[in-house]
Amino acid sequence: MNKVVVHKSHLLPDQDTILEVPVEAFKIIHTEEQNGVPTVWYETIKNPIMTNKVTLCYIGTGMNIPDNSTHIGSCRCGVYMWHIYQINKGK
Repeated sequence: MNKVVVHKSHLLPDQDTILEVPVEAFKIIHTEEQNGVPTVWYETIKNPIMTNKVTLCYIGTGMNIPDNSTHIGSCRCGVYMWHIYQINKGK
């Protein structure tokens, strides 16, 4: 039986962040600044049978939203408000 766990990932500046996550379970549950870096927490499972790549990025207010993307949360880091998007490849 696969156990549900929570993982986190700090997002990379000026580039996409690619997560390798289980096909069976992936759900963003929180976005927030941690140590000055936009961070996402997500539910997933241990020991997945198959994985999938999920691409995340963040942009500032007033910047262009990536094509084929879904807003998953926002967070304030210092004086900046960052908006986090999951980029839906192949759509």
